[in-house]
Amino acid sequence: MEIKQARSLIIDLPEERNGKVDLYIDDGVTIGIDNDVNRERLTSAMPLAIHIATRELAEHEHVIHDKMQAIKN
Repeated sequence: MEIKQARSLIIDLPEERNGKVDLYIDDGVTIGIDNDVNRERLTSAMPLAIHIATRELAEHEHVIHDKMQAIKN
């Protein structure tokens, strides 16, 4: 299969240098330009958000915060 030049888009998309997160209820998808900096940043964005949202706020909380992420190997 031959690789050809991509055609122009019919809509204008703003260039997002740092990437974006698309959220829908309990799902999040990170998208961005594929480079070394963004690859690491976007891979870490959702786990960081889950960690921040579920971290313990008091020493004696009754909520178990372990393993909030569903990670597939």
